Amino acid sequence: SPYIAIDSYGDGCPATLASFSSDTRAGLAVGPIGNIYFGDTSNQLIRRIDPRSGLISVLVGGAHTICGTAVDKEGDGCPLANAGNFNNPRGLAADPYGNVLIAGYGDYLVHIVCNTVSPLCTAAQVGTMRVIAGCTTTTTAFGSATSPTPSASASQIAGDGTAAVVAGACSASTVSLYQPRGVSADKWGNVYIGDTGALRYRVVVGPY
Repeated sequence: SPYIAIDSYGDGCPATLASFSSDTRAGLAVGPIGNIYFGDTSNQLIRRIDPRSGLISVLVGGAHTICGTAVDKEGDGCPLANAGNFNNPRGLAADPYGNVLIAGYGDYLVHIVCNTVSPLCTAAQVGTMRVIAGCTTTTTAFGSATSPTPSASASQIAGDGTAAVVAGACSASTVSLYQPRGVSADKWGNVYIGDTGALRYRVVVGPY
């Protein structure tokens, strides 16, 4: 074969020759130019298949050293090479511009990989991963979770009843997510989240 894998999973080779450490995969999305993204959950990776070459590669994940500008343990705020210290990533979506959203089931955050300028990504953020929703108390811990009862009131889930969920340090007005599994985004930058463990659908209102 003329291809040389860059890791034990076959990245850098045709996707038909790739391997997985188990059958735990979750999340599949297709970008506007045909890139296929999927979550290799057991390996804590988000992988990509190029529609022209058929080659598979790691989009983000597997980072063991986050950068100095990270805002959380997952490496949000870092270049992709230093981001993606995931804990069981699940849902995936590609927005109309080709950016990739990731529902961090085990880290209680929703992330975006900025591939191009859009309502959600500035030119300076292209090539980085950043947090879209959820909150974290430190840069050395995963996001914070709130586990409500099915009849939870607004007072039991900080931030409920507001139009937007914002990312950042946990506070009375910044909602914590609990096992998010689904995510999508529209062309205006609104992000929709299936917050599974919190029994909620949430929206992060976009800039437009």
